[in-house]
Amino acid sequence: MREDLFSYASKEGVLVAPQAAEFLLGQSDPVRSLKDYFHLLKEKPFLVTLEDLRERVEIAEGERASNLKNLTPTKLSSTSEPRTPIKSKPHIKPEQLQGIKVLMDLTGTSNSTGTIDDFDQYFANRFQSLRELVLQTNKVRNPKPVSRLRQGSVETIAMVRDISTTKKGNRILTMEDESGQVDVLIPDDADIDAETIVQDEVLGVIGKMQGPRRMVIAESLVRPGFTGLRKSWSGTGKVAITSDVHVGSNTFLEDKWSSFVEWLGSDEASDINYLIIAGDLVDGVGVYPGQEEELDIPDVYDQYLHFAELLAPIPERIKILMIPGNHDAVRLAEPQPAFPEKITSMFSSNVLFLSNPAIVSIDGIEFLIYHGKGLDDLLTTIPGFSYQKPMDGMIAMMERRHMSPMYGGKTPISPECLDPLVIRTLPDVFITGHVHLTQVRRMNRILLINASTWQSQTSFQKMKNMVPDPGKAILIDMATGKEIIKAF
Repeated sequence: MREDLFSYASKEGVLVAPQAAEFLLGQSDPVRSLKDYFHLLKEKPFLVTLEDLRERVEIAEGERASNLKNLTPTKLSSTSEPRTPIKSKPHIKPEQLQGIKVLMDLTGTSNSTGTIDDFDQYFANRFQSLRELVLQTNKVRNPKPVSRLRQGSVETIAMVRDISTTKKGNRILTMEDESGQVDVLIPDDADIDAETIVQDEVLGVIGKMQGPRRMVIAESLVRPGFTGLRKSWSGTGKVAITSDVHVGSNTFLEDKWSSFVEWLGSDEASDINYLIIAGDLVDGVGVYPGQEEELDIPDVYDQYLHFAELLAPIPERIKILMIPGNHDAVRLAEPQPAFPEKITSMFSSNVLFLSNPAIVSIDGIEFLIYHGKGLDDLLTTIPGFSYQKPMDGMIAMMERRHMSPMYGGKTPISPECLDPLVIRTLPDVFITGHVHLTQVRRMNRILLINASTWQSQTSFQKMKNMVPDPGKAILIDMATGKEIIKAF
């Protein structure tokens, strides 16, 4: 029954939290119970939590598992919000959610054991999720599986498995879906030859199939993209955004950080209601060879304790939202869960810890917060991209609707039954950090922010000729959507 339940959830593009799964498995027909739950909603949620089931589903007492007798679902109303937020999780206290709706927090949802079946489900879900987003563009009207493509005009949607170049300079994409593989030729004199294509992205292909090799000559390529109407801003106060504090490093700019914290307590910052920190709160231990020689605080828990002390002077009225990054003391594979209680207990009650990535709504504006490790693959692979231009990488993520479209590179990803890095719903603000630069751009309907760091140039950055832009906070006016970059 467990396999049937997760197979159905994966097919529906929904992730089931472990406690919710155990609750459903206690029913006589878990799949039917989940279907009945979906029928009560206007739109399927990204994540099914125990709290949502308890709040929305009435199931007979006799159908409950013996080990779940203490869980008493309440009768449900037939209405729900278009996107069902996670009401609360064990690590989130209700008082921390005042003014915030957590729309996606992946803490505690991992059920992958790294088996072949896990990888099969992961790639199947990644493909189906991105295929649906390509279809939503309405540019590919009647796609056929690659195994059913015949001579003449064709449309299909498939994942890029391999990219090669012929002696004449034409690119050939080996693309696949569940039905098989097909080669797609991009002529070097075609308009689409300038398109940058990466492995594992999902593309719509419109063209003609010809020749005995069953090769498609591409005429146009379609990505999921990110167009749409810009949301009106009607909130109050401001949100401050930053990243990559790296407490514990001997290059941590503690004086600048202290100036920032002091400013947050001043009259000038009295309209700052929220502070978002997008990962790498500390420098960590053992993250790279020889790191111990560059640490002022050699114990990772002492690093978090010092960071908690540095945050303590921030006024309690400011809600602080923090996610982990690749230097933090959680698993490296994404999605990364929120910090364990051993760390969170060091901080004051106005700090909300979330997974990497996470989605929150503040005053009706949706923020997608991602540390940005996926930028490593894009910025070092695509010609013309570099670490000095992270916006190129962020736009590439949004065009492909995936935060790490190139699987198996520098970004470790856990093969979950539901790909957590697909950008299924467009946010209003997309935040990354990781590359230690401060850049802002409004693209289509989305405000893209690469947040600053509080660490000066490291020995690794000197070796790679990377120049950071530290000591800055990006302020967003929630009434207008306008941004201000403030240096400290």
